[in-house]
Amino acid sequence: MMLIPLIIAIALLYFVTMKNNSCDCYDTDSISKCNKCGSAIKDDYIYCPKCREKLKKRCEKCEKMIDITWRRCPFCE
Repeated sequence: MMLIPLIIAIALLYFVTMKNNSCDCYDTDSISKCNKCGSAIKDDYIYCPKCREKLKKRCEKCEKMIDITWRRCPFCE
């Protein structure tokens, strides 16, 4: 009879420990999603690592990398 409460206590302890030790592998401030496949990508990626969709392009004037969807470079006048 004492075995059942012991198993429940061990299971609860295990789940509480696993929840507290969960890994946040990405910095959530610099994460967005790919426009094509929806995969999580970092803001400084040039291509999506999953579908290879181009995410950044080089500004023709200042040569800085900018988002492919931007109409104008925010670094140029």
